[in-house]
Amino acid sequence: MISSLDIAWLAGLYEGEGSFGWAHGPRSDLLMTDRDVMERVSRLICGRRLWQKTLRPSDGRKPQYRIAIYGPTAVGLMMTLFSLMGRRRRGRILELIRAWKVLPGRRRGARNHNSKLTDQAVRAIRQLRSVDPIPYTRLAPLYGVSPKTIRMAALALSWQHVPRGQPSEEVNH
Repeated sequence: MISSLDIAWLAGLYEGEGSFGWAHGPRSDLLMTDRDVMERVSRLICGRRLWQKTLRPSDGRKPQYRIAIYGPTAVGLMMTLFSLMGRRRRGRILELIRAWKVLPGRRRGARNHNSKLTDQAVRAIRQLRSVDPIPYTRLAPLYGVSPKTIRMAALALSWQHVPRGQPSEEVNH
C-alpha cells in the first residue's frame, strides 16, 4: 500500500518533471536523469518498466530514464495525484479523463471481461431498490458480487452508461 507521503512525493515529481497526454488513450510520462529516483517511482507505481534513453556519449550528457503509463493505469495515477497538482495540470487531467470516458470501444459494463453483472441486472437492481430498499448485503449473493458492487451500481456510481428505467423481462444473474 502506497503511503500518503509517497503520493505527495510523486505529485511533486510529476508536477515538475512529468507530463500528462494522449497516445491512443491517456498517458503519463516521467523523464529524468536520476536513476535512483526513477527506480523508486517504478516501485511505487506497480513496478512499471524503466526505459533508458541513450544519448550520444560524446556530448557528455547523462543518460535519461523514462517511465510511461497508458490507459486505465494512467487514469488511476492521474486521479490519485489530482488534488495535489497545480491548476494547469488539474485542467489537463480533467480534459484527458473526460475524453477517455467517451472513448469508443472502451469496455464498460457487460462488455468488460471481468464483469459479473449485465445491463439488465443493473436495471433490475435499481428498480428493486427504488421500490423496496433491500439491503445490499442481501442482493449481492444473488448476483455473485460484493455488496459494494451492488451499492455502486444501484446509486449509478458505476454502470453510468445504463439509463435508469424498467428492467427487461429477462434478467441475467
